[in-house]
Amino acid sequence: MSLTGTMALETGAPIDFQHMRDERRQRALDAMGRYNLDAMLLSQPANKSYVSGARALWKAGRSPFAPAMLLVRETGQVHMMGRWDFGVPKEIPLGNIYPMSWNPATILNGVGNALGSAAEGRLGIDQMTPGFSRLLSQAFPKASLVDATAAMWEARSVKTAEEIACLQTAIHIAEGALARTIADLRPGISERVLLGTFESHATAYGVTAPLSQGGFCVQSLEKGTDGELPFREMVSDRAIAVGDLITMGGGMLYSGYAADVGRTWLCGPGLVATAAQRDLAHRWRETLEAMASVCKPGKSAADLRKAAERVEPLPRTPVAHGIGQGYEPPIVGAGAGEALESTWELRPGMTLVLQPYVWREGVGGFWAKETVLITDDGHETLTNFPHGPLVLT
Repeated sequence: MSLTGTMALETGAPIDFQHMRDERRQRALDAMGRYNLDAMLLSQPANKSYVSGARALWKAGRSPFAPAMLLVRETGQVHMMGRWDFGVPKEIPLGNIYPMSWNPATILNGVGNALGSAAEGRLGIDQMTPGFSRLLSQAFPKASLVDATAAMWEARSVKTAEEIACLQTAIHIAEGALARTIADLRPGISERVLLGTFESHATAYGVTAPLSQGGFCVQSLEKGTDGELPFREMVSDRAIAVGDLITMGGGMLYSGYAADVGRTWLCGPGLVATAAQRDLAHRWRETLEAMASVCKPGKSAADLRKAAERVEPLPRTPVAHGIGQGYEPPIVGAGAGEALESTWELRPGMTLVLQPYVWREGVGGFWAKETVLITDDGHETLTNFPHGPLVLT
């Protein structure tokens, strides 16, 4: 039987997952060549998934650093730490799985066998605890331990055709769940129940894990004592009333790729928005269009921030971020600083979420998201969900 849609995942679908894994691994190897890395020891889940294609199991909490996967440039081989080969792609042979253990010496012995001569070269690490730093230095005294973050971000930032297809599938799932959630929006429903409704509807598409806890919130009508633009993203048991503006944001994963969708909606069937609420939405549209105008190759994250703040003051939350296997650089706004933002240059194949926020005292806030793909001569919008009667298109 041929499987399609969310049921297919990596087992077979119109998306060629084998080709996607091969391309991603080659992009990582190419980045290693540019950064002169002989091997990379990776622990961050998104980096491991990107290079290996192995399916990650969801769990609560975080794990301490361990060299859970390594890529050797000379051989092009992926080696993984584990007890079995469940979820490991077929191109990674069973002999490339080194043992998992509570004893770090056992783990490092497996790593050393896989590294071979690369153990005396430049080893890229994506994160590391002080304890493992000492252990790695002792186990591989001739190696130079360097940061692999820049190499991995460079490899992951430009998406392949299959990666974009995965992103679009995730977007369709999240937008479908959002449409059904909006249909359930009614006076008296709480923010927490609305969030649960969104996640429940997503399960109808075969998704059982969200990108992160979504934000389904009525925005504050008054500024806080710190003078910053107020922004609520953590849900509460607050009941939603007729006439409230509800900012709704959430994301779902498809084959490791994340959607991050968001809209603002007016609570009340057949209710007509006030002039102030419509003005809020129109200012959001102006901010979005200003940001979209610089979504083209050669522009930087700093250009995006400047475009946004020329229209509206910046909130404490980012006004844009990269998207792929979760949230990625560039992170625009929220104190990143122009020096760092200027280093993040937009290139064809990058995917970004634009999420300006506009707030007025006594009215509330308007927050919505659009995912764009940077093309050779501009950008393409990947999201399709309407904005409703508040935003005139």
